[in-house]
Amino acid sequence: MKTLKDLIYNKNDLVIVLVVLVLAGLLIWNRIDAIMAYPSTMIAEAEKQSQLEEEPEVIPMNPDQEEAPPEDVVMYAVYINPGESLEVIGEKFVSVSLFRSAEDFIQLANDMGVTTQIKAGNFIMPSNSTPEEVMQIITQPGL
Repeated sequence: MKTLKDLIYNKNDLVIVLVVLVLAGLLIWNRIDAIMAYPSTMIAEAEKQSQLEEEPEVIPMNPDQEEAPPEDVVMYAVYINPGESLEVIGEKFVSVSLFRSAEDFIQLANDMGVTTQIKAGNFIMPSNSTPEEVMQIITQPGL
């Protein structure tokens, strides 16, 4: 003889699954507009981010100064991977115009005796750095 308790016990799993499915369906139905708008939201955020990157704000160091500012100095970030050859590292510095050629980089590294002291990591250096300053920066631990 089946009692009410046995009936509830036997059907309990099915009831829980149905309740979870109904709740999930209601949640999705309630938030479908936000779910469908997600790609356009991501595109708008990407455009906003690219606009911020394209138009950096220039803040004068001394607003009372009437003289023309010195030549703009750009900060370059160069990432050196562990185990990269001097040729590859030199090409990275050529691409940001800190060296004329990779051979110049290798020659200077050999002349300064730092070929085995170059560290891996992210290095930030100004565009007006001399080749010797670049060598000093990359022989210190990076970021």
